[in-house]
Amino acid sequence: EKLRDGEEKFRLLFENMTNGFALHEVVCNDQGKSVDFRFLLVNKAYEIMMHLSKEEIVGKTALEINPSIEEELIHQYCEVGLTGKPLQMEYWSKEFNKYFKVFAFSPPRGEFATVYEDTTESKIMQNALQESERRLNLATSSAEIGLWDIQLQTQEIYFNEQWAQSLGYSLAEISPVSLAIWRNLTHPEDLEIAEQNINKHLAKETVIYECPMRMKHKDGWVWMLDRGKVVSWDENGKPIRMIGTHIDISRQKAVEEELRRSEERFKQLAELFPETIFESDLSGNFTYANQHAFTRFGFAPEDLFAGVNIVNLAIPRDKEHLINYLQQRVLNNDSGYIEYTAMDGDGKEFPVLGFTALIIYNSVPVGLRGFILDITERKQSELELIRAKEMAKLPML
Repeated sequence: EKLRDGEEKFRLLFENMTNGFALHEVVCNDQGKSVDFRFLLVNKAYEIMMHLSKEEIVGKTALEINPSIEEELIHQYCEVGLTGKPLQMEYWSKEFNKYFKVFAFSPPRGEFATVYEDTTESKIMQNALQESERRLNLATSSAEIGLWDIQLQTQEIYFNEQWAQSLGYSLAEISPVSLAIWRNLTHPEDLEIAEQNINKHLAKETVIYECPMRMKHKDGWVWMLDRGKVVSWDENGKPIRMIGTHIDISRQKAVEEELRRSEERFKQLAELFPETIFESDLSGNFTYANQHAFTRFGFAPEDLFAGVNIVNLAIPRDKEHLINYLQQRVLNNDSGYIEYTAMDGDGKEFPVLGFTALIIYNSVPVGLRGFILDITERKQSELELIRAKEMAKLPML
């Protein structure tokens, strides 16, 4: 009774296995050389995998079922049955259009059993992942983007080849990689800021971690932009994994520095200029004015933040004229001159000549820049010239 129970349990296990199972006997020729193998037993999972019924398999040889089976595969299987040495392999079957992982072993000599696992789906996913990684590596290499990936609990970190190359090294030169490598290559002043920014991100105070930093290149210091984000958390809300990018921004920093110096030179020259020089947004609100503007029009630097508009410098009857002029500059994307009457902080009126041009950034108008000249003396000279001409027309006494 116990034997029958054991056999029944084995039969149920055998029939309900998710892996395919088959028992074979080695077929040899007259010279004793293995040339084929015959199927003695298969389970249901094997039938499903091979799209064949038990009746189409059991009692037949491998060549009878699949005449195109490779001779080398027959030899490998038969060796298991003849030597007792187990075999494990993975291969692509053209006949069944599937990937199989196979484990073969020999119960008694002359026979061998095979356990098949259909790995097609996982293999396709693995191949897709490898292709995705290949494309990512090509993209990051072409775009010169370094990648890093850190397990926060163990501090185990990964850098791609481009991460090292951006600093003039190969990955082999800085291996084994660790956080110490990153710390040693980062400028001490920037390292402190970077670690503060990382801690803020880990505490969920920021959406991403970001820090421009100086790093030690083989040929000197370079500017890198380090950005990253936590991508997984444990059940207690603690960060587990963080990934990010590492991009050389040295050229951008050089451009920014040159722009800063250019702006500094502009402001120094503007402060020396004995007339009003200004910058504003597209609505005419001042964003910068030189010292002469404050002196001439009677407002202070802090008033800029409260909103001083260029239109308010004109007397009431000239405001509409000035508004139309500014609108035309923006609409026509050009520059031009205008004459109008301005009023200083004491309410004194005086004639001015204004010039305004658009500030263009990345091909987009972002503001206005210009100057305002006090032309009181010129107007007086013009008036005196007119009077002189009129006097010249009078008859001599």
